[in-house]
Amino acid sequence: MKNWILTILAICLTGILSAQLPKKNEIIINKKIKQIKEDNDMGNNIITYNFSSTGDIIDKVVKAKEGVITSKIEYYYSEGLIQNTKIFSLISHASGLVHSGKDEYFYDSNNNLIKMNEYSWGLMQPNNRIDNKSTYKYDSQLNLANKTEYKYRPSNGAVSSTTQYQYSYKEEKLYERKKYYNESYKSKEAYEYDEKGKLIKTMYYSNDGQAIEKTTFQYNTEGLLIEENIYYLTWKQSYVVKYSYVFY
Repeated sequence: MKNWILTILAICLTGILSAQLPKKNEIIINKKIKQIKEDNDMGNNIITYNFSSTGDIIDKVVKAKEGVITSKIEYYYSEGLIQNTKIFSLISHASGLVHSGKDEYFYDSNNNLIKMNEYSWGLMQPNNRIDNKSTYKYDSQLNLANKTEYKYRPSNGAVSSTTQYQYSYKEEKLYERKKYYNESYKSKEAYEYDEKGKLIKTMYYSNDGQAIEKTTFQYNTEGLLIEENIYYLTWKQSYVVKYSYVFY
């Protein structure tokens, strides 16, 4: 089983995509990364990912540009795997961060993530009712082959929609991801790598094959992602996301 961490970090540090697997990333350990900070030129939030000296993600903190923390996710482990999280949100400046949700992770005998339940609570949602559920299936090489997201109605807990992602690979790298919404084909992402195997470009296509978005990736001499350039081809707009690192 490949050792990845969460979503964007898998892109940041390896240039190869996989599932949203809450597992250690060898580069986090080898590079002795303590913190990754994500910033952008759109005036939006600053996101910070903090890691332990053993490569475990500790938390994800989102701050507004003026420095106020607007949300936080804390990760809790058992036998080296994330079992659950606590999610905190800023309801008001007077109340500060409030415990507003949690995630639960489930694994198979090979320690592959097979299910994640997401909960949030408030006026519309009781604490014990699932908001969203994701299931994961793998191919014979233990690459992620299929991810299905189920969204539930807060009023009665019934499934309101499903989103499915199908993953295809070439030469052990993710080559393509197709998205289906309620079983209807919606979009496709295609991935391009350099000769060292790092992700350098992602293209997004609508269901009629039109290119609608492009993302390019730049790395430093240590092979760590330092910049993403996102281009909205239909709207002819773009923005930049930058990454910085703190080390042990």
